[in-house]
Amino acid sequence: MRDFYAVDEAGKQLLAAEMTGFLAWLLDKAMLETRGFLWSGAIHLVPDVAIFFSYALLFVQG
Repeated sequence: MRDFYAVDEAGKQLLAAEMTGFLAWLLDKAMLETRGFLWSGAIHLVPDVAIFFSYALLFVQG
């Protein structure tokens, strides 16, 4: 069972790295196309708000 857990965690880490890479590419593309940081800042704010609210909900429940 322990080996399966290690493979599962490695898969989650790979997925997280791919998602981070995609977000970085998207923010870079937004900065280059608009020649500014407003859209990339707005795009970056969306995941931050989702993470903040999920932590807030866990804190209230816990």
